[in-house]
Amino acid sequence: MKNKGGFNLIELMLVVVLIGIITGIFLPTFTRLFYRNNLDSAHQKIKSELYRAQSFARASKNDSDWGIYFNNNEIILFAGTSYTDRDISLDQIEEINNQIIFSGLNQVVFEKNSGLTLNPGQIILSYKGDSLVLDINEKSLIY
Repeated sequence: MKNKGGFNLIELMLVVVLIGIITGIFLPTFTRLFYRNNLDSAHQKIKSELYRAQSFARASKNDSDWGIYFNNNEIILFAGTSYTDRDISLDQIEEINNQIIFSGLNQVVFEKNSGLTLNPGQIILSYKGDSLVLDINEKSLIY
């Protein structure tokens, strides 16, 4: 009998079982990293928009206070003393993952010239059981 090249059924089954075990071990880790990356991305985008609003306020751009408002999956950069009293024509909207949940402050306004905020507090982002906190203190430091 000639020995034919190739794999027999037991070898193929062993490979399939090993791939299943490796997938079962590493898939939750990769999924968690994916979720965390989405949360980190939203965190950085919000932090960037907060610094941008603060910079516009310090520069008295359009002779106005500047702020950020959080609405579902949108971060809205606005000019005005509050979101309801804003100049709509100056709104700048950034979208983030629609599964990220905001809690804490829903708007942060920075005063023109000084760049200080009258409403320090926390913005809490939650996504798939994980959360990150952005703190804005009395001196308008964002961390």
